[in-house]
Amino acid sequence: PIRCLEIIYGSLFDNKHFFRYDREIIHSYDGENLALDWGSLHAKFEDKNQDLSKVPIVVLLPGLSGSSNASYIKATMNKLRSGGFRPVVFNSRGSGVPQISDNIFDYRYTEKDLQVALDHVHQKYPKANIYFMGFSYGSSYGTNVFSENQDLVKGMVCVANPFNMYKAGESLNSRWNRVYS
Repeated sequence: PIRCLEIIYGSLFDNKHFFRYDREIIHSYDGENLALDWGSLHAKFEDKNQDLSKVPIVVLLPGLSGSSNASYIKATMNKLRSGGFRPVVFNSRGSGVPQISDNIFDYRYTEKDLQVALDHVHQKYPKANIYFMGFSYGSSYGTNVFSENQDLVKGMVCVANPFNMYKAGESLNSRWNRVYS
């Protein structure tokens, strides 16, 4: 029950991380809409002699019900920006993106969609090192895509990865977690 209160508090009252994104709509392999929300570069990149095409990119992968509007994503974006990274949030189908079909909550597509997004980011910034940072379910599908793309993705950070998806699913269906389902 305490976890639920923490989440409710964070979503209602934690507004200290205001963030403005540049949204880029891309299309998945089946034509569905996906969104990449790019964070602006930190002011230290205003030096005109610096090659901005080589700024390292961190692709943030929110959890099951997360998106670029989650407070933990905004806080991470701010830290990454000040640390010299170009952050971008991968918003999967159904995460505040206009959809074409009704396949918005079918998570079988998530890894394929992330692959499309990764290929797009790499084509847009071919000189930049790309890293993943996944939270909860984002860690789970991110590790699968990372393991098959170690030539493109240089490293990954996993936060609260549910390694046993069967047990995680059971937990979501428990009476204490009815608020999530």
